[in-house]
Order: sequence, then C-alpha cells, then structure tokens
Amino acid sequence: MSVATDGTTSDGGRSTLGGYSIFRADNLAAASKLVKDCPQLKSGGTVEVYEIIPMD
Repeated sequence: MSVATDGTTSDGGRSTLGGYSIFRADNLAAASKLVKDCPQLKSGGTVEVYEIIPMD
C-alpha cells in the first residue's frame, strides 16, 4: 500500500525502495495513520506500507 501526501492510499508504489522504517500497528489502516506525518510525505514523496509476518 502507498500513502500519498494528501493521505490517500493505493496498491503499489511508483518507485524503488529508498529506505525503510518499522512501525507496529494492529492493521494496515492503523499503519496508514501512523505514517501520515512522515517527513518523506512532507517533501512530496510517497510511503509504501507493507504487512510483515514474523518468521519465528
């Protein structure tokens, strides 16, 4: 999922991975809210949100 500057979301991103951050959230909707203040968005970029599965 990608989160745009205006907070809208879409499936998939437009560019390659340039860095990453790890957030803990109950679901993808909650994760989208967590990243809405990300500096990348404030500079006109996008943020992709992915769910990860622990590999214990």
